[in-house]
Amino acid sequence: MSICDLNLNIKEAPKNSLSIYVHIPFCNSKCAYCSFVSVVGTEDDKKKYFSDLVNEIKIKSKEYKSHYTVSSIYIGGGTPTILSEEQLEKLLSTVSECYDVSKLEEYTFEGGRPDTISAEKLRIAKKHGVTRVSVNTQSLSDEVLKSIGRDHSADDFFRAYNIAAESGANARFPRTAFNNYRVFYAHYCTLFFLSARRLSRSATRLASSGALIFHIS
Repeated sequence: MSICDLNLNIKEAPKNSLSIYVHIPFCNSKCAYCSFVSVVGTEDDKKKYFSDLVNEIKIKSKEYKSHYTVSSIYIGGGTPTILSEEQLEKLLSTVSECYDVSKLEEYTFEGGRPDTISAEKLRIAKKHGVTRVSVNTQSLSDEVLKSIGRDHSADDFFRAYNIAAESGANARFPRTAFNNYRVFYAHYCTLFFLSARRLSRSATRLASSGALIFHIS
């Protein structure tokens, strides 16, 4: 079964279904290509925004739960893993207090840049019911990463992948495939054409596993 086949089976959400997006707008630097609402910000900016965000989640949850059934939550950015471990614990515990995350069809935490990911942050995410972790490497070419303003290396991504695998995430793509990625990038081949059939089969298996999914983009 291909990814296209899986997309054809996506069901239509009920009319009273609601998906919630929680935005963390801060990054270590602004990428050259980025059109999202994101800033570097000061520590004071981050603390003020975070305090207001937690209060907003609590206030809005009362309204949302009285009118809708929340089906999914996506925490994105920016770079959500720029939050400290204490802030992340507070954010995800607030979400858990406001919504029954065990009933969500999907609960995504966008790790963003791989150099901001730690084993403790993934442990916190898993503890609070997150079912999908997204890590945005954008490229495995250090030259490309530098040119687009990404303050991390390809090695940082492989480190983040290993942390995710050791955290209990079941989306364990074969390590040999990652070695192949390095080789193909050296020859200016795109990641999307590498082992496409293998990745498709992996996605098919994971779609029905209920596992903590490690997403790469």
